[in-house]
Amino acid sequence: MLFDRLLSVEIGLIFFQTIIIITAFFVLKKVAWKPLLAFIEKEEKNAEEAIINAARAKKSVNELEKMREQTIARVRREEMRMLAEAKSAKEAILQEAMEEKAKRIAEVSQVIVQKEAAMREQLRYETAALVVAVTKKLVGIEIKQKKQQEVLIRQLIQETAKS
Repeated sequence: MLFDRLLSVEIGLIFFQTIIIITAFFVLKKVAWKPLLAFIEKEEKNAEEAIINAARAKKSVNELEKMREQTIARVRREEMRMLAEAKSAKEAILQEAMEEKAKRIAEVSQVIVQKEAAMREQLRYETAALVVAVTKKLVGIEIKQKKQQEVLIRQLIQETAKS
């Protein structure tokens, strides 16, 4: 019975339900449908803008990556150039130091040779003076003038230098 009642068709009920549904449809269309469509359209626009912005960001990232790679390459070239300059400067400084060292050694050697020659000359002079003094005592020759002594000393120096 309950089942029969549920399945029975009453025209008045169907008419009122149809009016209520149509009224609800128009009310919802005026009140909810437009804002809902506006919201959906707004979200679609936001999604499209997000896609466009993502594409721009990707392009920007790619450009920045290229710039970074170019900068790294430029920095590496600069680094290599600076290393080469430093190496050549180091070699130039070492070469200059070696030349300076050789020059100093030559100067010192020359000074040593000059001092050695001066010392030999002094030794010859002193030896000659001793020879004159010894000869004076042995032979009994007295050389009175200083010029004569110097001439005799020079002669003795020359004779010893020859032998």
